[in-house]
Amino acid sequence: MNCRFHVIAAAVLFSSGTLFAQSPASAVRSGTQQLTQREAAAYMEELSGSMIQQLKAVQDENAALSQRVLALEQTIAELADSNRTLKNELASAKRQITAISQANETTMKQISAQLDKLASTPAAVPASSTGKSKTSANPTPIDADSYQEFTVPAGGTLSAIAQACGTTVSELKRINNLKSDNLRVGQKLKIPVK
Repeated sequence: MNCRFHVIAAAVLFSSGTLFAQSPASAVRSGTQQLTQREAAAYMEELSGSMIQQLKAVQDENAALSQRVLALEQTIAELADSNRTLKNELASAKRQITAISQANETTMKQISAQLDKLASTPAAVPASSTGKSKTSANPTPIDADSYQEFTVPAGGTLSAIAQACGTTVSELKRINNLKSDNLRVGQKLKIPVK
């Protein structure tokens, strides 16, 4: 709402009991207009009523604007709090990612060290008692001599171990009779020797 004040400059002159009122524009155009006291009083009352209405309208608009400013200030404060919370959560997530990354790096180093150890250990060749090979539709079970023992490090997963050992998750699960992918730290796994 755009309020404009219309200020009417009225010069009220009392001369010989007669009231004169003039606005700057009308004084220039038509000269002074003579009014009776009753007419002047009615005119002034009308003018003051109009100005009071305009003043009330401006006060109402000011109150509405003040309420909007308070609401906006409250919204800004809430957004600032939300922003601080998000920054804290982001920092926490970054710390967690860093910790997970370091744990994964440590796990990979442990797996690599165990693989190096396995690679340096000579693999025993299974002896065949009859000299004949058995053929079957099912995969043959792994002999104790055709695998190496592997200890699961902290954070070790079947997929990481399988990848590092050059085998598959399903092969590790089959050889170790695992029903799920869950492992425990320190758990012993059979790793096929290739």
